[in-house]
Amino acid sequence: MATKAGNAALAADQGRPAPRDPRPPLVTHSRPKPHFEATWSKAVNHCLARIGKPPLLDQVIRWHPGEMKSETAALPKRHSYPLRPSTLEDALKRAGVSIDVHLIRRPGTLFDAHFWPPNADVPYERLYIRIGSVPVEQVGAVRREIEATTLPVLVKWIASILAKDPRSPVRREQQVLDLRGAR
Repeated sequence: MATKAGNAALAADQGRPAPRDPRPPLVTHSRPKPHFEATWSKAVNHCLARIGKPPLLDQVIRWHPGEMKSETAALPKRHSYPLRPSTLEDALKRAGVSIDVHLIRRPGTLFDAHFWPPNADVPYERLYIRIGSVPVEQVGAVRREIEATTLPVLVKWIASILAKDPRSPVRREQQVLDLRGAR
């Protein structure tokens, strides 16, 4: 059985041009980068603007994707989440707080917030919030209480951290706020 390479070699030996493949040529397109790759490369390019120089602390701290991520686990029957991602996002925007936020909603009684400073793996500050579920019968009252008292405490806490100098020890270390007692 003849192959393409064999046909081309045979044609060259006989002094004829090689036969053309009737199929269209393969076109390769570069695939779009997934969001995390694009975000990471922007962060690296932004922070390492001058090759060979370490990133400036101000550049590292001020850069972040500027978006909120929300992760929601399945609920047990007759449970609901008292905090909506949009409510948290609106509260932070109204206060002028600009930080990468990751909201985790899972069944249970937890409600806390973690501030993470930049590190070698992630070159920007992050706010990580975990909240648990409540029985459906209580969700309305708990939601009103969270929006009236707990969210202002959370926003004030993160705003006070971000208001400090980027070189401040408070801003360069992980901070934790337990919000279960705030409501």
